[in-house]
This record gives sequence, C-alpha cells and structure tokens, in this order.
Amino acid sequence: MIKIKEHLKEFLTIVKIVKDISYETDYSFTPEGIKIKAVDPSGTYLGIFNISKDAFDKYEIEKEQTITLQNDLFSKLIKKVGKTELNIKLLEDKIQVSNNKDKFILKFFIGQADERPDPSTKCTSLWNIDSSEFSKIITDMSSLGDVCQLISSDDLIIKMKSNMVEGETITTATKIQNEKCKCYYDLNFLSPTIAIKDLFENIILGFGNDTPCVIEGNNAWLNFVYTAAQRAE
Repeated sequence: MIKIKEHLKEFLTIVKIVKDISYETDYSFTPEGIKIKAVDPSGTYLGIFNISKDAFDKYEIEKEQTITLQNDLFSKLIKKVGKTELNIKLLEDKIQVSNNKDKFILKFFIGQADERPDPSTKCTSLWNIDSSEFSKIITDMSSLGDVCQLISSDDLIIKMKSNMVEGETITTATKIQNEKCKCYYDLNFLSPTIAIKDLFENIILGFGNDTPCVIEGNNAWLNFVYTAAQRAE
C-alpha cells in the first residue's frame, strides 16, 4: 500500500510528463521507491524518474515488482481520484487507486525490470538555469516553430527558427562548465519537460557537439534525468 498526500501535486506532474513521452511505460516498485523510465516510441528522447520512498506519506512495498501501465488512463485516474490524497495498491494483475470515497482499478501487464545502465552523457557545456525560465522559453518557442539552437558562449542563448519566425533569448543561466558550441534540437523533443517547473526550482542543462541535450533535476526525494537526441542540420 502506498499513500501520497504531501507531494501529491508533484506525483501528478511526474505522471503527466511520463504520459507526454510514451503511451506505455514500465513502473518499477521497489522497497526503496519507484523508478520510471519512459522512452518515446522512436527512442529519440527519454525521461528517468527515481522517486524515493520518502516522497510518500506511507510506503509499504516488500518486494520489487515491475508493471507496464497505459499512461493516458493512469494519468486520468490519478487526476480524478487524487484531489487531496491518493492511495495506490498493487493487486495480482491490476493497480488500484483510491481515496476515502472513490476507488478505481486499472489493468496492467507484467513488466520486466530494465537491467541496462542508465544513459551517462558527458556534456561539454553545463548550465544552471531557473526551471520556470527554461519552461517559458521552450513553451513560447514551441508555439512559433519546431527547432531551437542552444548556444554556449559567455551566456547561454536559446535561438529558434522556422520558415516564418527567427529569434533568440539570452537566459540568466549560470555557467558551470563551458565549451563554446552551437547545437540544434527539436522543440518537440524538449516539450515534455515544460512541466518540470512544478518539480524543481533549478535544473542543470547540458549539451555539446555530438552529444544529446541532457536535463537533470534533483531534490530531497526525486532524481530526474531527461535526454533528447541532437538534430542534424
């Protein structure tokens, strides 16, 4: 049995991001917490969430179990049930979500734990950026075009281009490690990360020549890594 109340809003955000990445995803429930690795169907971008058991008001999982959930239905159910608190219970072939009034059951498939190591990309340019600022830039640019360019110079600059519109924003990001470069990424690949502003105050944005874009966020109970492949120009 799992109960979540204090971090319920953040948990709903996590499931929303997972839904925006993939149709079906493996959720690994372990005694230490929940790991979710969502990969888009083309394998071009992925998001990994490691949620500590400390995120939950009650967490009683005795043995590891991996299940495959249909994300749109799971997202709708927990949004409907989880207004003030959410209880999650794993049954034989179903997951039950409930509160003190409502109870719904969603069938799942038996998943298999992914034993492959998580991607480890050594980006040559690393920046600490306010997550709300990053989310707003990506949101605004996504409404105008499909391609952005991350430019690492004295400042972190994000440019966008389309057939009709070109523009750039000089961010307030703080340099951690800098190798001057200009790299193109598809805004559609980055758009699932817009909601991370509801999870972290700041994120680490990394990229470089011949490397994917890597976005990392951490707090006391959540570790998040997002990777999007570079676009060839």
